[in-house]
Amino acid sequence: MSDSPPLLFRRHGDHLLPVDDLAREAMANVRDGDICRVELKQPRNLDRLRKYWALLHLVAANQTRYPNADALHQAVKIALGQYDAVQLLNGSRVIAVPKSIAFGAMPEHEFSAYLNSVIRLVVEHILPGVEEGELRRQLEDLVGGERRSWAA
Repeated sequence: MSDSPPLLFRRHGDHLLPVDDLAREAMANVRDGDICRVELKQPRNLDRLRKYWALLHLVAANQTRYPNADALHQAVKIALGQYDAVQLLNGSRVIAVPKSIAFGAMPEHEFSAYLNSVIRLVVEHILPGVEEGELRRQLEDLVGGERRSWAA
């Protein structure tokens, strides 16, 4: 992991353009025609992460199986296959260890799909009387943000 801040660029057609002084300064050190190695990573959408946690808190408050949003968080990760199977040292059994959804562990496109899967899981298995569209509207009211942030 690098100690330097990320260089941010915006796509414009088939070009990447620097979005801030740091990125412009880095580009100034590259001669025209030089080849550079670039690793493309889209930054995570903070509105989407806020919606995820608002969803967990809302659902946790409206059911009795999970005592809080954190317990629900672990349960949905396991239910959706976001875990590693780990055998105990004594070999007696295998347990599910939920994977991280942290920014560095799950890219934005995966988190977007994950959030949509969580919403489907909630309306199909945890709060089956709630319609998906109504749940999304409630989250928009709670958190706001751009509606396009729901898209995968």
